[in-house]
Amino acid sequence: MINPLVEELAAHTDVKTVCALLGRPRGSHYRAKAPRPVPEPAPRPTPPNKLTDDERRHVLEVLTSERFADKSVAQTWATLLDEGTYLCRSRRCTGSCGTTMLPASVAVRPPTRRGNDRS
Repeated sequence: MINPLVEELAAHTDVKTVCALLGRPRGSHYRAKAPRPVPEPAPRPTPPNKLTDDERRHVLEVLTSERFADKSVAQTWATLLDEGTYLCRSRRCTGSCGTTMLPASVAVRPPTRRGNDRS
């Protein structure tokens, strides 16, 4: 890097002059000499409305039941809500249960046959 050269020349003159001659900003020189320590990221707090394992299991059972096999999470949630059953928020159903917003028929569609392969 250029910092050892700046230090070497600064022994004969000052850092300001050397940085000006080399076209190096003084702030960059001093930052490179003493970099800031990178703080450890704080762990994310658990949200107070997080579903328990039993609640997640129940929501997943309902979402994967035979009745809603060909429905998306949003359709299932809306149908249950119309019937007066509230499990959790629609977004929470998707994120916490590891499901997608795709309809189950699209998400787990069997492979299609191509050409004349009818065996």
